[in-house]
Amino acid sequence: MAPRLTLNLGVRWEAETGTVEAHDRLTYFNPQADNGTGFNGALEFTGGKNPRTIRKTNWKNFGPRLGFAYRVTNKTAVRGGFGIFYLPIGLENAIFRVDNGTFRLGNNANLVLRDRPNSYVQQWNFAVGQQLGKTTAIDVTYFGSRGVRLPTNSLELNQIDPKNLANGGAYLNEQVPNPFFGKGLPGLLALQRIPRLQLLKPYPQFASPTTANAYGGSLIYFRPPVGDSIYHAVTFKVDRKFSRGFSLGAHYTISKVLETGGGGNGIAFLDPAGIRDTYNVKLERSVGSFDVPQRAVITFSTQLPFGRSKKYLNKNKLVNRFVGNWQFFSNTTLQAGLPINVGGPDLSRIAGANPSCASVVPGVEAAYPLSQSIANSRDWSNACGCTKPWFNPSAFRTTPEFQIPDGPRFLPNIREGWLRATDVNLQQSVFLIEKIRMSLQLRAFNVLNQVSFGGPSVITVGQANFGSAGGVVDNSRRAEVGAKIYF
Repeated sequence: MAPRLTLNLGVRWEAETGTVEAHDRLTYFNPQADNGTGFNGALEFTGGKNPRTIRKTNWKNFGPRLGFAYRVTNKTAVRGGFGIFYLPIGLENAIFRVDNGTFRLGNNANLVLRDRPNSYVQQWNFAVGQQLGKTTAIDVTYFGSRGVRLPTNSLELNQIDPKNLANGGAYLNEQVPNPFFGKGLPGLLALQRIPRLQLLKPYPQFASPTTANAYGGSLIYFRPPVGDSIYHAVTFKVDRKFSRGFSLGAHYTISKVLETGGGGNGIAFLDPAGIRDTYNVKLERSVGSFDVPQRAVITFSTQLPFGRSKKYLNKNKLVNRFVGNWQFFSNTTLQAGLPINVGGPDLSRIAGANPSCASVVPGVEAAYPLSQSIANSRDWSNACGCTKPWFNPSAFRTTPEFQIPDGPRFLPNIREGWLRATDVNLQQSVFLIEKIRMSLQLRAFNVLNQVSFGGPSVITVGQANFGSAGGVVDNSRRAEVGAKIYF
């Protein structure tokens, strides 16, 4: 468009059809389907009168792409970009076919919904670059990302409305006449009287086969698109090149990620916390499991001054074969620790929720200063076989029965210890004979053998030694020697 301005514009269109199985042995859950029990909701097989795919195809997945670069002066430039990226849905397993709509009635079931929205991620960035002199460059970059309808691990569709919890356990557990009695359903629904809790579920014709109290889950929605995430980061970068192959770089990033599950941008199985309340997914919003608020990296590289055209040992060809063309690289990382998840037993009884969350005690500070947490982790007691706690255990409590835990999934102010490590690499590339080249590498990881503390190891309220620290991360010094031959 102009000598100073470059634009990159594009759009990607993609469509992913639902999975098809040759013999139509895949199922999806239809909330409105008649199953012959008087209650709607059934697992339906593909094929016949039903569609052959288990999901509707969304033909409107357009992902725009925008990028620009503008040269403000000969030494100053700005860059930016924006894009939308759709996540793949995945595959499902085939199972035996039952055609009358009674599949899994009276039992529990894993399911998918045919009308499922697509998950996508919006990403954007803006950067300013400045050259200082001939050998130094500075960049400041802002990154942003937002995940929309991200897949979480699972969701219980057959959960009672949590408003019913206020009636208490006596009301929910009271035995009442079973409307399914005599209809040939197994397990809990074969009994003449069942807990009232079962009949308060949206789809009472589905029940856990292993419990008589109706507490268990019964309709597990596989990878439901109910998660979201937002990520912001600013990176400061300095690179400087010196004479004789010496260069130095430094990067410092400040960032934060908030999400409601799904491991941020769609990684659905890295999050240990289940969704506590299907009716209030926003209750799960917290810092992400991989939130790293600060990270600094310093890189260094140089050519060793030995061999031909170097300052030392530059006369003999044979000597040059052994001491020439060596390069040294160093990478030092300093990174804040990951947030901690404190769990507790599932006593909410809303049927299916399995929260790895505890409730907090109002007004009690949970975090210790990091220096105290580290000191406590070094204080081992043979009497209990544990250390002093990493955080304040009295800040958490076991959630009473028929209540939903109120603590965050991940605690923003209680984290593992900082990660500190320096890695070095010494490598040489030399021709053994014409057209045959050998690359020799000597690598050392965490060469200074710096210790990183892993935070608490007992993180479930009510367990013995709750809060006890778990020692150090297994990041001890390691060395490797390797060689490659190219021909």
